[in-house]
Amino acid sequence: MENKDDYFISNDILTLCVELSIHPVILNKMLQFIYTGQVSEIDKDSEELFKVADMYQLDKLKILCVFTRLYAN
Repeated sequence: MENKDDYFISNDILTLCVELSIHPVILNKMLQFIYTGQVSEIDKDSEELFKVADMYQLDKLKILCVFTRLYAN
């Protein structure tokens, strides 16, 4: 459960602050996949991208990461 300090109330607006532990490059690649169905330069980031895809239940991205790792060698 969230800590009450995670919420800030100002002028009748409730704001939730969320801290992401995802590197900006990985986040950008995940969003690129969500919007386009493709990811550029996935080779070097496939392992970290797989972890994020698993966290957000992006099964097609997970499969893409696995195939990239299998055929990269």
